[in-house]
Amino acid sequence: MYEDLRGKVALITGAGKKTGIGFAIAEKMASCGAHLAIADLGRGPEGAGGVKMGTREEMEEIAGALAEKHRVETLAVDLDVTRSDSIAAMVRAVRDRFERVDVLVNNAGATFGAPAPAHAYDEEAWMKTIDVNLHGTFRVSKAVLPLMARKPVSIVNIASRA
Repeated sequence: MYEDLRGKVALITGAGKKTGIGFAIAEKMASCGAHLAIADLGRGPEGAGGVKMGTREEMEEIAGALAEKHRVETLAVDLDVTRSDSIAAMVRAVRDRFERVDVLVNNAGATFGAPAPAHAYDEEAWMKTIDVNLHGTFRVSKAVLPLMARKPVSIVNIASRA
């Protein structure tokens, strides 16, 4: 258990399904006493590359279960990291509920058009992938930073083949 997380507020993107890395991060942080905002598309059932996504109901279920199990405050919030209006709405919801963010975990990711060899990779699919994985991380970090005025704070960026 990481006692220094007790009472901190963590925002985890890409945490809307029980089978994902985001959920595992949320579970561990909640077990250490961190309050959570879990953010994801909430659309289900399939996203980029046929990857199953969590539904809004699953996000609410995850948030409720973690709150009950670990006695922390939670918030499930819709987020599309490719849309500035969605990011702004998510930030407002997190600010209204928690007033701050101590830990931001940029975990949302997607792969479009894969698998494909580089010479055959569709440029539009590549650009969509970069928009989610790179630009989305930048957009969310930039928007959340005003909620991270309290020190110390952390931003964790996760990358994969997605």
